[in-house]
Amino acid sequence: IISTLVYLAHHGYITIEEERSNHIFRRTGKDEAHLRKFEQEFMRFVFGKQQERSLKDLRYKFHNKIPILRKQLYQDLVEKGLMPRSPQSVRLSYGLLAGALFFGAFVTFVLLSITIGDLASTLACIPMALGFTAVVLLIAARAMPVKTRAGAEATARWNAFKAYLKNIEDFENLEEAKEVFEKYLPYATAFGMERRWIRKFAAVPATPIPPWYQPYGPRPGHHWSG
Repeated sequence: IISTLVYLAHHGYITIEEERSNHIFRRTGKDEAHLRKFEQEFMRFVFGKQQERSLKDLRYKFHNKIPILRKQLYQDLVEKGLMPRSPQSVRLSYGLLAGALFFGAFVTFVLLSITIGDLASTLACIPMALGFTAVVLLIAARAMPVKTRAGAEATARWNAFKAYLKNIEDFENLEEAKEVFEKYLPYATAFGMERRWIRKFAAVPATPIPPWYQPYGPRPGHHWSG
């Protein structure tokens, strides 16, 4: 969610102003018709019909929109041919199957106890096997969504890009590559490296603050203070 916000800001759809204890998000008026479906929904969920929203306004109101955005993101992967099925639907299918096996194990144990009585403990291996299979399915469900060949290739490229961002000082002279700070900030955020990314460039003299972000207080030279 945060990386999408930063990505849309980088591309000129949103500006962010920091206040003492709040952040203000503003639409810039740029045509949103060219955004992808989940990005358009993101803008609608954040702003509605308003041009400006504060972070405090969104607190405790946005979390129920996340499953909708996640579903659309997964659908986007399928439409681009990166996955044959939505990971969410695959995990749900295996989860339902595991639930059915748990129920079957319970019913089998009850029926054995009623009809066989003392021998139920001897045949308890049947419901135990069903229950064990259900646990294995629940654990395996997370790994069941598969990628297409194009999806596997895209994953490899993104993992390589992640390694590049993580160790960018090994590949670039940061003082000469200050312009990549804002360009790649959305991706560093998506990889969970935004704090590390900001610290790297905050230590570089005259790294410019993104033009779409206005921090609280004066902006001498519009550079990070470090």
